[in-house]
Amino acid sequence: EKIRAFSSGSIRAQSITLHARVKDVLFRRGGNTKHYGNMDFLYLLENHRDAFFNPVSNHTTKKAVIQSIIEQITSQGGRFLTLDTKMNWWTEITDVDNLEDRITSSFYYHLTRRRKAMAQSCKGRRQAKL
Repeated sequence: EKIRAFSSGSIRAQSITLHARVKDVLFRRGGNTKHYGNMDFLYLLENHRDAFFNPVSNHTTKKAVIQSIIEQITSQGGRFLTLDTKMNWWTEITDVDNLEDRITSSFYYHLTRRRKAMAQSCKGRRQAKL
């Protein structure tokens, strides 16, 4: 269900979504990886990780990887939503630059989480050997 909202002083319409769908990717503080759309998104990040972080990847290559992820999510009926904490509703991210920045940040955040998990795993193994 969608409604259109007009903020005061602005003519631009904002697409507000009252309910997130199963295939939607939800961006909010604190993450929401338990949502099905986010789990699919993390799977895509993992599958495209090598291409994105390849040392010979340039800006154009990274942008193509991001576009591929956007196309895969939207072709399944998914949307990219962000939580408006003041109004407590989901808003669709329609600004392409904003969406690309969020996906790029997700790549780096996911990489950081993987490295921390691997470090913890190695630390646990070292302690078990002692």
